[in-house]
Amino acid sequence: MRSRVVVVLLLPLLVCLATGCQRVRFTKSYKMESQEVREVGFDPPAYAQRLTVTVEPASAGVKTYLVKQADEANVKEALSAEKEPAENLLIAWRGSDKAEAYSFEATIPAKTGYTVLLKTGAKPTEVKLTIVGK
Repeated sequence: MRSRVVVVLLLPLLVCLATGCQRVRFTKSYKMESQEVREVGFDPPAYAQRLTVTVEPASAGVKTYLVKQADEANVKEALSAEKEPAENLLIAWRGSDKAEAYSFEATIPAKTGYTVLLKTGAKPTEVKLTIVGK
């Protein structure tokens, strides 16, 4: 009887490990200089994954870009040249010139590595980035 209870309790854990659970819970704060681009990369999910990205800047506006890792270099090149990246290179993006918090949702395709890029404006600020995925 006791072994059945153990199997029943461990079965969800084993299924999760076998299928590659891909919950994402990421929170980190960054001190960023003016015109800085910061990247945070993530491994490819096994299946399509829905993300919620929340950005909380302390004292200046920040733009956030969600991109496939394959397009990361092209997007960073555009941002470094003070240009907006082409929309076909972006999964999603959002930003503000003011120090206001915002969130957005996006779906990451299966087996696609992705990166979140943060870009500050003319003033330095501290930014709290939270990413939650299911």
